[in-house]
Amino acid sequence: MATGIPELEEPAQAKAALTGLWQARQFHEAAALAAKAMALWPDEAEFRAERARHLLAAGALVEAESAARDALLLRPEAEALWTILADSLSRRGRGQETVEALTEACGILPGSLALWGRLGRQALRIGKHQQAIRAFSAAAKLEPEKELWRLQLLSALWQARRIDQAYKTIVEALDRFPESAALHCQMARYFSNEQQHRQAENAARRALEFNPQMMEAHGALFNALVAQEQFGEAFRGLQAACDQFPSDGSLWFLLARTAARQSRLDLAISAFENAVALPGAPAGAWEGFVNALVAEQRYGDAAEQAKKALLALSANHSMAVLMAETLLRNGEAIENVRTKMVEVLGADIHSIAVSHPIMDALLKLERGDEALVLASASDNGQASNPETRLRFAKALISMMASDKAEAELRCIAEEAPDWIPGLDALCEALRQQKKIKEALAVFRRIEDLNPDQSVLREIRYRMFGTAE
Repeated sequence: MATGIPELEEPAQAKAALTGLWQARQFHEAAALAAKAMALWPDEAEFRAERARHLLAAGALVEAESAARDALLLRPEAEALWTILADSLSRRGRGQETVEALTEACGILPGSLALWGRLGRQALRIGKHQQAIRAFSAAAKLEPEKELWRLQLLSALWQARRIDQAYKTIVEALDRFPESAALHCQMARYFSNEQQHRQAENAARRALEFNPQMMEAHGALFNALVAQEQFGEAFRGLQAACDQFPSDGSLWFLLARTAARQSRLDLAISAFENAVALPGAPAGAWEGFVNALVAEQRYGDAAEQAKKALLALSANHSMAVLMAETLLRNGEAIENVRTKMVEVLGADIHSIAVSHPIMDALLKLERGDEALVLASASDNGQASNPETRLRFAKALISMMASDKAEAELRCIAEEAPDWIPGLDALCEALRQQKKIKEALAVFRRIEDLNPDQSVLREIRYRMFGTAE
């Protein structure tokens, strides 16, 4: 035991010492002291709880779990112990076990708002929507005067795509909280989902009556007006909101993104510029800004902004591709592009971090022959890399040499049968050769691997001419 921890003569002395160690943030020492007190006074359940609490605070998560479970054997009705157990599990990424523990806890303590709330949030985090709905519904019944539970319930219902139940919940909640901007905004979301855009507009305006500073409501109103093709009013209103709340990047991003879709490039560029000037600007804002400049054929400005974006998000491969693309569009030679990428990334000139974005940019610009040369010229270590081999194959596909690409991609698929990018390219090589049955078999394999939905939509569009 660490020095300064007293010998224990009575439980009160131990409890006082534990309080002092907690305040001093000496969690390991406190856990050791609690263990000693447990040995001296085994009937004092409080010391078991204190040991679990201090182990959790010290970051000893496995030990905290064990201590909490041990303490719960004596005090299963202790809410704090269930919380410690849940935290010790969730902080180790054991989401399902956390939900199971909290479900058991709520069965023992059905009146605990804290436990129902934790169960709902944890269940939502791991996609257990029905359990989240039950948990937030229970919390709302226990504390009907609190709007928060209705909003969390709605979050679960939306994610579960329980649209009718969401509508019923909104209506019932508005009866109790008629001046809730958040609930009126939820109603706007419902009407938008149902393509009832005039009603969505009215609900968003109602939300803004109660909270003019609600960014989500400004966005909902804008989207409802755009859906009704009231573009002038929509853009004027959102521009005013952006000017009123200039530090809200989400509004600038919404304005910029929609303006770009409407080919209002001057407005889009101005709004994107404001969005990326804010701290922590998302990658999407930078990408939109650079692409808007490209659409205006301002390639030099686009290259400069792409460089800034990559400096801010150096680990983002898409940003590296964007920088390479804009430099190539601006007429830079490939070797000059290499040099400038090295300056920004601080990587070796022949490294994958530099060469792969350039290859991807060349493929995007339909300069497959140059991408092929670049992939072929890679040194032995890089040439054997599956990512480089994939780009080599994609370059062949772009040059309509799909039969040669197929051979390379089949080798890659044998080595990495679950690698979706390789299977995606193989599917495309087969499709180009009109080997439809084989392409469809690869597509089904990709579906079985449950990739991101955007990947599936893109492959479906190439295969079937529709994203659905």
